[in-house]
Amino acid sequence: MHFYQNPVHAQSLIADSLESRLQKTNVDSVKVVLLIAICKEKWKYAEYAEAKKYADEALTLSVKIDFRNGVADAYTQIGIVFWYLKDNEQALQYHERALRFYEETGNKKGVSEIYNRIGHDYADWPDFPKALEWFQKAMVLDSLQNNPEGVSKNLDLIGWIYMNLADYPKALSYYFKALKIAEAIHSKRGIAALGHDIGEVYEKQNNLPEALRNATNGLSLALEIGEKHLIEEAYTGLEKIYVKMHDFKNAYAMRLKYDEIEVALSNADNAGKIKQVQMQYDFANKQMSDSISIVKEIEIAALKLQKQKALTYGGLLGIV
Repeated sequence: MHFYQNPVHAQSLIADSLESRLQKTNVDSVKVVLLIAICKEKWKYAEYAEAKKYADEALTLSVKIDFRNGVADAYTQIGIVFWYLKDNEQALQYHERALRFYEETGNKKGVSEIYNRIGHDYADWPDFPKALEWFQKAMVLDSLQNNPEGVSKNLDLIGWIYMNLADYPKALSYYFKALKIAEAIHSKRGIAALGHDIGEVYEKQNNLPEALRNATNGLSLALEIGEKHLIEEAYTGLEKIYVKMHDFKNAYAMRLKYDEIEVALSNADNAGKIKQVQMQYDFANKQMSDSISIVKEIEIAALKLQKQKALTYGGLLGIV
């Protein structure tokens, strides 16, 4: 049995379980939560067209029942799909919409998450100063909410920014702070990601033994978790390290493993994901524009109410 089969099978079981629960419930708000959960499972394994379909359904239903946190969650997930498809402009637009709804509903956890996602959008442009600003805002908010997982994630990302700015000592400082928290809360995903990130800094510093040790540990945990993007990062990181060590046999093995998981996780949806999203774009835009029109109506109604209150408090007769 190949190394990649169990994680994919586990993902399929999770998605099937969520889908089964979705079919059984008659509560619309629960349906939204389940649609968002299925969306996350889909993009985690690079099924982007499927992920967007579930997020669109969640958005439409949330607007129908005026479930504003659901609207925000759906916008967040649609933005993440566009981010994975390297469409940062679309990703940022959806994340900014999500932020407005999270702020309106006072959902601080949602706000901190969307600060983090907006940081991702700017980081991939790349606009590192802007990304750093958003990651720092997210970290502060996570600290105030006593959310160690969020703090660790944002420390990791701040370290990544400094690595890209070639400030390696500062990058390692943030990475090790993040790692300490991730280990304390037993976050395997966080530890796996940091193994890769720390290994990458050591590789750039030509400290190859430490690079290899950290990257190997990161790969081991990434395989255990089974998340595609973590495994991809781990293999590409190890390939670079082995090349620098002139260990071309292992470097080639890492490249083969990377290709193997790409093929294993590819399917009709995956192989044509970008083409499919483009083909569905007109239909999705029509569906989305209908939903957004309803959302705008909600927003306009709220603004009118605020204006009416302002007129009353200010003295309607005086304004006339």
